[in-house]
Amino acid sequence: MNEVLLTPSAAARALGKAEHTIRYYAVTGKLPCIETTTGRRLFRQSDIEDFLRKQSEKDPPEAA
Repeated sequence: MNEVLLTPSAAARALGKAEHTIRYYAVTGKLPCIETTTGRRLFRQSDIEDFLRKQSEKDPPEAA
């Protein structure tokens, strides 16, 4: 299975967050990442989708 990997900037766009926030999430373990031998962080698209799904479950529905 070929997993799609995203850079921090691409992950930030997908999540609607700032790039430094994505790095913080990675460092704190809130968002899993793959660290390359050169220290670069990459994010699996499936982890980004899981994160979005969990966030939408936490957010209460807006009042009508």
